[in-house]
Amino acid sequence: MNSNSQLTLKTTLKGLAVGVLTVAAMASAQAQSTSAAPALTGVYVGGSVGSTAITDLSSKVGYGGYVGLKLNENFAIEAGAQSLGKFSVAGTDVSASAYNVSVLAGVPIDPKISIYGRLGYGSLTATAGGTTADTNSALYGVGARYNINQNLAVRAEYTRLASDTGTFGVGLQYSF
Repeated sequence: MNSNSQLTLKTTLKGLAVGVLTVAAMASAQAQSTSAAPALTGVYVGGSVGSTAITDLSSKVGYGGYVGLKLNENFAIEAGAQSLGKFSVAGTDVSASAYNVSVLAGVPIDPKISIYGRLGYGSLTATAGGTTADTNSALYGVGARYNINQNLAVRAEYTRLASDTGTFGVGLQYSF
């Protein structure tokens, strides 16, 4: 993928995030005006740290963040960005990052614990010196969430970003 396509994907992800926040703000205002009970929908943000594994390379520590819109108790839309770490390839340091958009489908096990699956599309970027290479592909993952309280949750997730790249991360999610 060339730099124009990468810029277009990043612009699309930013636009999606702004749209998600706008819709969520309207939904939140509506929910506040009609009920004092906690809503099953709304905007959330989060971050995670974990391990990135690329086939034939060592695992590296990575981190990322995301913004999402919970549509109902079972479905959400999420956009994220990750720094996957620096890898050594043939003696050259290569930095890897990822941007993605996903749909999450979840099932509550009890009021505090839920499991979910992820299906989406993402872009992986590898940068070495002045050279950049991009790969776009479908992604999938599975995870679990433990709700500490109404707004704060802990998440653990495995995501397959490409045929040779997977991440495992643990992080916090804050729901507005």
